[in-house]
Amino acid sequence: MVGMNKQDWYEDRILWRAEQHKLFEKRCVRFPELPAEQRELIQSGLSLEGNPVLVFFRDDATWTLLTTAEIVTCHGGEVFRGQLDEIQKDVGLWSEAEPQPDDKHTANYLALNNLGFKVWAPEGKELHALWSILKMFPITGVPA
Repeated sequence: MVGMNKQDWYEDRILWRAEQHKLFEKRCVRFPELPAEQRELIQSGLSLEGNPVLVFFRDDATWTLLTTAEIVTCHGGEVFRGQLDEIQKDVGLWSEAEPQPDDKHTANYLALNNLGFKVWAPEGKELHALWSILKMFPITGVPA
């Protein structure tokens, strides 16, 4: 795509993959379409890197934001964040116990192994769509 920089390219790829999974027909929202009070809650105390693209929002204490540079997630009273390019396609289902066959339908967390934390997403198709998006990173051959 001529004239696109890395952030434009990443935003395009994130939205393309989200559309493939019909995420915006489910519990995922484009960040600019999130109600103002929820956008302010997410941005309060954070200096976000990149342009905010999409968000999964359960409540004030449980949400995940994807920007063009990083993933930011809040759960269990803590905020975790990491660079998309450091994911290195190493994403898996997170489980506290021995994995069970039904985990792929009931899990709410993905393990970002290279970043050392887990991210929250609604169970089922939304979790799998986020998994698919995160496994793209880093995207190679992207303009600077």
